[in-house]
Amino acid sequence: VVFCAIFYPLSTKNTWYLDNNKQMIGYVANRLGVLSIANIALAIMFSGGNTILLYVTRQSRADLITFHRRTGRIGIIEGVVHGAMYWLVTSQYGTNFFTNAAGLHYLGCTSLYWGLGIVAMIVLIFIGALSILPIRDYGYEVWLYIALTVWAFDRIIRPCRIVLLNWG
Repeated sequence: VVFCAIFYPLSTKNTWYLDNNKQMIGYVANRLGVLSIANIALAIMFSGGNTILLYVTRQSRADLITFHRRTGRIGIIEGVVHGAMYWLVTSQYGTNFFTNAAGLHYLGCTSLYWGLGIVAMIVLIFIGALSILPIRDYGYEVWLYIALTVWAFDRIIRPCRIVLLNWG
């Protein structure tokens, strides 16, 4: 996160941001958002059970799972910091951060847009919390019981439905 804030040339005649401080916050937040999406995509690539990455990299399955966890955690941290930076410095319409010349209402940046960003940040926090090992182990057992219940319900209802629909 710290390395995302260095080597940014700031322009004094910027039409998007109200001042240089907000310009720097915007650049860092945007960079963190892009890196978060890239790392989450990598985490999804590393999560596959029989992914092509196993054959291309000749790494073990355990190594790919380790990369999956690390890139996922980094993506979550970057995404949460991205959302927190925008959440702390803008209003629900972005009016105290961007200039009127930025034309945010033309770009679709409405209060719904900002609200969905907050929802996405909360979902990332939730996913990060659920990935902690003791919670994940407990949740895995609960998930198995739920999946088994749904499967058993389907297996019981399906023949009953066939009999009822074909009765007569």
